[in-house]
Amino acid sequence: MNASLRISVIIPTLNEAATIGSVLRQFATLPGGWEVIVADSGSGDSTREIAGQVAGVRVVTVSRGRGAGMNDGAALATGEILLFLHADSFLPRNAHLLITRALADRRTSATAFRLRLDRDDWPYWLVPVASRVRVRVQRTFFGDQAIAVRRADFARVGGYREALLMEDVDLSRRLRKLGRLRLLPAPVVTSARRFEQGGVFRTLVLMSGLQVLYACRVRGDRLARWYGVVKG
Repeated sequence: MNASLRISVIIPTLNEAATIGSVLRQFATLPGGWEVIVADSGSGDSTREIAGQVAGVRVVTVSRGRGAGMNDGAALATGEILLFLHADSFLPRNAHLLITRALADRRTSATAFRLRLDRDDWPYWLVPVASRVRVRVQRTFFGDQAIAVRRADFARVGGYREALLMEDVDLSRRLRKLGRLRLLPAPVVTSARRFEQGGVFRTLVLMSGLQVLYACRVRGDRLARWYGVVKG
């Protein structure tokens, strides 16, 4: 693989009008070949209209649910590499080079970036620390780290299982059977809005608890209901 390869970026959206425009415009200046697909699950705001105004972006309507929507977007992709990016996240300038170099090694089945929030004051700096610990101990990626995988390997493991929660952890575990998960040295910068709304400690405890329950084979749909109740 080399830096001239096209990477298909799948961005799942549902009412992301506040962030989608700036996230999409980053690809106008990022080096490398990109195909950008906005996989919208039925936004009721102006997400689709804003995305449609950005040159080179393909906007498609997909199934409800993050996993199902990303599968639908991936099915339309033409790049050899798939990158699943959240609608509030910004890649490092050398993202294309880092991804293609990492996946040139056939021993690597998937990559993701280090996580950094768009604010690093106390206690928000705890979130990247918790992310690094999770990757090291559990050997799984979260979706906000921007997971990249060869399109052939994504198909080989059956894509995302269309549960409503922990679909990224589940995908990591299945990809790990094909090869190692490689954490890239640069960060993806993600909005801290989820932690601002729910509180850093409360959200970290909630997500840690859900991971434990998921490891105990609690179904994804049940976890999603609990997440909705606690998140409130």
